[in-house]
Amino acid sequence: MNPKKSLMVILFVIFMFALSQPAVLLAQEEPQCTETYTVQAGDWLSKIAEKYYGDIFAYDRLVSAANANPDDSYINIENPDLIEPGWTICIVSDDTMTVPADEAAAIQPTPETGDSPLAFKEHTPDPDLIDKVWAWERRDPNGNQIEEIIVSEPERHLLTFTADGTFLAKVDCNNVLGQYASSSLELPQRSIFMEAGPTTMVFCGEDSLDVQMSQMFGPAQNYQFEEDGAVVKFSWVAAGPIDYYRLRGDIELPSVP
Repeated sequence: MNPKKSLMVILFVIFMFALSQPAVLLAQEEPQCTETYTVQAGDWLSKIAEKYYGDIFAYDRLVSAANANPDDSYINIENPDLIEPGWTICIVSDDTMTVPADEAAAIQPTPETGDSPLAFKEHTPDPDLIDKVWAWERRDPNGNQIEEIIVSEPERHLLTFTADGTFLAKVDCNNVLGQYASSSLELPQRSIFMEAGPTTMVFCGEDSLDVQMSQMFGPAQNYQFEEDGAVVKFSWVAAGPIDYYRLRGDIELPSVP
């Protein structure tokens, strides 16, 4: 690889890592809750985050505020997908919040080590998922205040997984090489974590869905098969959107570098 291309890949990886970090300032002070919300039946964290912050992806702020607050009335949230009616949620009004150092370690990798979350996840290859071509068909808002996406050209939005924990995505006119870990194969809903790596950076046009497709890398935490394995749906964390991918046996399996 020539020096110019190597520099572009390094800068992209740094950029993607910076985007993946929660918007918090790490310190020793507890968060200042300006409001308390009581979880209702049918609530999920992304819904509450959209209500207070206008962003379904801001659920991590709710988790951090609850876990960093020493007040016993705020229950620690261990799994963003599982909250119960009657729980109280700490709402912080600022775009920044402070959390204790021990809580910070659980929120993001230690900067000195640069460890990816994948370093702490076990990977079990799923024979129903790997070595197949999956085409993105649609995104179901799943009750969140976002628009449904119907993909007009699924063959331009593909995912391929290999047994060694590598995935290759065709994101419209760009290609993304990444890593993933899957597990809990004995359950109907299986867990997965995808982390995007180097990618080409071509502008695909104003109407492209390349950004929307790339949003699922990281937030997608579970997957489940439907239609006798012909469709796989990826469910985002904290009851977020659901992406549907269909098996495409008519498309040649790409080679992963």
